[in-house]
Amino acid sequence: MQRLTAFIQKRYLIAVSLVATLISVPGLFIDWSFVDDGVTVMISQKINDAVFHQKDLLSLLSLIIEPENGRVRSFYWLLQWFFWLISENSAFLRHLYLLLMVLGISVISAWLIYKTIKNKLVAFFALSVWLINSGNSENWYRLGPQEIPLMLLLLSSLALLLYSVDFFESSGKKRQPYFLLSLPLIPMAFYTKEIGMGYFGVIASTVCILMVLKPFKYINWARIWIYVVVTLLSSVSVVLLLIYVSSLKSGTYSAFYSISQSGVVSGLKTYFTSLVRSIYPLSYIGIFGFLVWLFFYKKKRTEFFWIFFWVAWTAVFLMIQIPWGIPLPRYLLLASFGASVVMVVGIHKLINFVRLNFSPKIYFLFILALATISARYVLYQSQDIYNYLETQIVGTNVSQDFLKYLSLNMQKGDRLVMNFPKNDVYLELVFETGLHLRTFYGRSDISLAYVQDVDKINHSDWIVGLKPHQNIPIVMQYPQKQSFFRITFFDVKQNQEIIRNIVSLKNWTQTDTWYVQKE
Repeated sequence: MQRLTAFIQKRYLIAVSLVATLISVPGLFIDWSFVDDGVTVMISQKINDAVFHQKDLLSLLSLIIEPENGRVRSFYWLLQWFFWLISENSAFLRHLYLLLMVLGISVISAWLIYKTIKNKLVAFFALSVWLINSGNSENWYRLGPQEIPLMLLLLSSLALLLYSVDFFESSGKKRQPYFLLSLPLIPMAFYTKEIGMGYFGVIASTVCILMVLKPFKYINWARIWIYVVVTLLSSVSVVLLLIYVSSLKSGTYSAFYSISQSGVVSGLKTYFTSLVRSIYPLSYIGIFGFLVWLFFYKKKRTEFFWIFFWVAWTAVFLMIQIPWGIPLPRYLLLASFGASVVMVVGIHKLINFVRLNFSPKIYFLFILALATISARYVLYQSQDIYNYLETQIVGTNVSQDFLKYLSLNMQKGDRLVMNFPKNDVYLELVFETGLHLRTFYGRSDISLAYVQDVDKINHSDWIVGLKPHQNIPIVMQYPQKQSFFRITFFDVKQNQEIIRNIVSLKNWTQTDTWYVQKE
């Protein structure tokens, strides 16, 4: 244990990088997914055509402003286009870029947290708690979510600002280039995902407490106020553009973001519970330790300022998510980051409180209990991450085998009939299947149809359904001059094709999907 502690103290950034890499590397084995990946590549190709072939600014703007969705993620799409330019259709390279972004976030975060709380061990464990939080699994292993590039841009801007204004040391250096670099990263972040606007709330509240506490001898107010103004203007521009694009079409994606009394109460309960549970049981110990520090510790102004900053970060990025009507764990990436820092700082304060106010025996029992709880947290979170990762690796491999089978066996002009339940998840699967066949396999000659009526099937059709009670693609063909269906599906565990012949249509049952009875 002492050697591990010494290693973290001496090789702090290396230790953080090792944890981040250990979490991220398995993502390199994930193939293209049916969730968003096809759309992302398609839009990247369209942006490329608009820039280099059509040279049409209006076409480019329609792609990166998204009037159809009522969203404003312009820089996100430009970033995806850049990734496509340097990797094209390589899923491995795309996941490698994701790994590098996670690694960049971890290193910048490690520097920021250490500089603010002045303890490498606490900073290391705070980051580790966040990295192994299974609620963030989608962000570590999926290519679509915008939270990772958003967080990288925000933290980079913040680190450059704090370094340029001498918050951590009175060096007397001007460091103006670092400050200038911090400014353009703000609109880039806000136009990566709209919730980045919450960063203005973090900065504004922090500046207010900075004016009251005055925790630093030297404060470059000119740079701070310029930073606040740029953050404010970037937020206003996103809000105005959101209002404009939302007015162009009703029923867009942004319609799920609504503010009402009942919605706010429900959202607060849902998101806060999700955040606390994601760090359970350390969250309850951390909250208790934070309260102990708040009421029993003599607080230094600098320490209070930085803890307030992390509390504000957590609260703002939790609150801005509340009106969003579709709660998913990955949306809490930024809030869980701040919460992990606050919780681990609280636990550290509680450890010191017990050490100073109780007998060595009680202190030993407390540390033993805390170590047991921490081990439980690591075990359960690691298991959840492993389960999610296995599902992603196996699921994407099965999906690509399924697509390869179609691309190799279907003839030009064949029709692919999709039969899934009528909900958004499966309709996206229908859409993505066509995109994957065209983009990754060059089969734009295959026509797709979505039907739920057996009578509308032709003898030459290829049919895709789901294996009963499992989300496994089944490829079915009703060959001409034959009285049976040829059924091919992919076994998830063995990842192999299984072919069966079904005697006739009478063996079908029809509910919301088509199921195949046993022979």
